[in-house]
Amino acid sequence: MLLLGNRQHVLPNGATARDAERWPYFDMKGRSMVAAKPNPPMKNNTDSFFVEALDPRQEARAVTLEAVCRLLLWMADEPSIEDRGLRTTVALYCIRPDLIDGETLARIGDGSGRTRQHIHKLAESFRHTTGLKP
Repeated sequence: MLLLGNRQHVLPNGATARDAERWPYFDMKGRSMVAAKPNPPMKNNTDSFFVEALDPRQEARAVTLEAVCRLLLWMADEPSIEDRGLRTTVALYCIRPDLIDGETLARIGDGSGRTRQHIHKLAESFRHTTGLKP
């Protein structure tokens, strides 16, 4: 039933409406229906992600700076100068082997007095740190 004034109405599905609680979206006051919760306005996004145009040169510099920083931090992550030099050689092997005359990991290990497995582990660590794939 639907109460309008003193009259009662039965809804099509057989349900009855007796109290204002049955109508959560409407407030019935003297036969007029008023929305109890108006729709909130669209959210005005203050994020400037889509508004500001990116400068390609500035973006390229930022990406390059991050890559160079990762490279330098990885190479300097040893206490001794010899180990830092070994890491630098391994980094060159992974990035530009032509700069070290095409040396292999085995020959790099022989020259530094380290095993081939140790040098291979350093190369894997470098690839993992920088995201390079062999």
